[in-house]
Amino acid sequence: MQLQKLVYIAYGWTLALLEERLFKERIEAWEHGPVIPELYHEFKRFGPKAITQFSGYYDFEKKTYIIPKVNPEDEPVVAILDMVWERYGAMTATELRGRTHESGSPWDETYHGAGMNHRIPDDLIREHTRALITERWGNVAAT
Repeated sequence: MQLQKLVYIAYGWTLALLEERLFKERIEAWEHGPVIPELYHEFKRFGPKAITQFSGYYDFEKKTYIIPKVNPEDEPVVAILDMVWERYGAMTATELRGRTHESGSPWDETYHGAGMNHRIPDDLIREHTRALITERWGNVAAT
């Protein structure tokens, strides 16, 4: 759950500060908060234990196993990931769940509006995250 929430928060920060999506997968409103289904299915086998393996896939054309990584030359994205980790990295899964379940959050509006398992719209995530960043940290720049 901690991984899900940290990735969701980083996604929101990227939308709010760079006006772009961090990844193409959809985010859905599940019972315990925002969830990226692909991320959930990739790591659910670990349950509440530490994740001990990287995610990856086999590229049949290149005949090699690929472990996707953030491009270190993408400085704005790296800066956002660092800021999110600095502000939220020490929080427990339960604390992060509480943050994403706040009244009026994108999860709250989607889960209690459209219902469980519905996509949380990017515009809700973007505007909510912008407001949180401004309220808690003022004018934060990604670079």
